[in-house]
Order: sequence, then C-alpha cells, then structure tokens
Amino acid sequence: MISEQGVAILNKAIAACSEEIERHKGKLTVKEAARAVSEREDKLFAEEMAKLTRENEEVSGDEDSEEEEDNRLKIQFSSSH
Repeated sequence: MISEQGVAILNKAIAACSEEIERHKGKLTVKEAARAVSEREDKLFAEEMAKLTRENEEVSGDEDSEEEEDNRLKIQFSSSH
C-alpha cells in the first residue's frame, strides 16, 4: 500500500516536472517508469552501486603528491620570471 502511494506520488511529480520543462520548450524523457522494488532488488542495487564506487575510487598514484605539485609550481614560476 505504502509503496503504491509512493509510486503514485512520484509519477505525479514526474508529470509536473515534464509539464514545466515542456513549457520552456524542453523535453523530459523517462527511461524507466517508477515502480516499487523488492528488498532483494534494493539490496542488489546497493551492492552494484558500492562496486561501482569502489571501481571509481582513485588508485594510489593517480594524482601528484603535494611535493610534486609544489615543485612543478616552482618550476613554472621560475621559468616565467
């Protein structure tokens, strides 16, 4: 019952957004209709998001250390003067 009410409210909100966007000559495309999900689906989604987050985290060595950055700035400053 509660999930059905939530989906109905979400659909009304999407319709209102769509109307407002269209009023400004834009278009809202809903790629998948709102629906209630089971606890299992919710858990699988959370696991997938956690996996993607871990994969997206920066790997050690991706960025310059502060010292390397400071040295690069000093070199740039020295060569410009």
